[in-house]
Order: sequence, then structure tokens, then C-alpha cells
Amino acid sequence: MNRTLGSFVAFMAACMIAVFAAPSASADTVDDYAPWDVNLLIDVGGGTYFGGDLVPVSVEVENDDIICNWTLTLNIAGGGTASSTSPSKTFSANLASPVVPSRTPTSVTATCGVVELDAAPAAASSGTASATQATYSVTLPLAYPSSASATAEVILLPRGGDSTDSNGFLPGTGGFPLWLLVAGGALVVGGGAVTVAARRRSS
Repeated sequence: MNRTLGSFVAFMAACMIAVFAAPSASADTVDDYAPWDVNLLIDVGGGTYFGGDLVPVSVEVENDDIICNWTLTLNIAGGGTASSTSPSKTFSANLASPVVPSRTPTSVTATCGVVELDAAPAAASSGTASATQATYSVTLPLAYPSSASATAEVILLPRGGDSTDSNGFLPGTGGFPLWLLVAGGALVVGGGAVTVAARRRSS
């Protein structure tokens, strides 16, 4: 009887040790992932145009699994805008520009409304492990943001000779500087005097 009771107590003690020695359940959350980058390329040609001219803009998204609903904007009062009619990898348009009184820096913004070609991964996954493992809750990385944008600088220049250049001086009109005219006149007069003197000596 004592031996049986002792065995039972030993068995219960072993069970208690096993229970308390098992790892306690916990919750681990990983929710600090950022959306994946959207890589846009924007081309504005030379980047310098006369105000009133069309500004050519071309854009492209480099990600293989994305196409875009495009919007292009020249960021100045009177600047033009253009939008794509359907999602695409690339888009080009000529944006109207306003007449400017002086050299005017501005920019073009290309906005991509993201359309993913593949299904996005699930927003989260959760479940309960076995009795010897912890409960987990893991948030997977987001896919792409709903939109992305890129900008490029554009310089608009004034037309005609009635406006100042970027250095603050009136633009050149194409005539010769005054000092060149004076020097040329002095050379002509000097040459004439030498010719007359030579004729006098010969006579």
C-alpha cells in the first residue's frame, strides 16, 4: 500500500514538473514592415524650354509586377496636365507651359496610381501552435502603396528682348559692343594717316 502510494505521489510530482517546465504561450507581432518601393523614371528632355512651348514628358515604372494610371502635371500657374486613359508601363505627353517674364524654375510631377499585376499577399496570418509552442500572430509585409510620384525640374525662359536674363541684365540684341566700334575707327584713321605719309615721301 505504501509502495503504491509512493509511486502515485512520484507520478503526480513528475506531471507537475512537466507542466510548469513547458514554455508559456506568448504573442509575437511583427507589424512594422513598410510597403514595397515603386520605382519611377521621369524624362523631360533637355529640361529648359521657352514659356509658351510644349514641354515633352515621358515616364516609366520599373517594377515588373506593376502598371500605372498616370497623371502628369507642370507645377506652375497655367501649366498643363495629362492623364492616361488606361493603366500602362509607360506614358508620354506634351504639357502646355505659360509665357513667363523671366527665367522661371518649376517642375513636372508624375503620379502613378498603382495597379498590381499579381495578387497581393495576405494582410496577416495567425494561428495557434501545439501545446509545447507559443501562440503567434504575424503581420506580413504590405504589398505596394496605392500611389507613388516622382518629380523633375524644368526651366522656363522668356522670349524676346524685353525681359531680363537670369543674371539680371538685359539680353544682348546682336549688335557690336561700343569699344569694338571705337577701336575699329582708330585703326581706320591710323591706317589712313600712314598711307598719306607714305605717298608724300614717294613724291
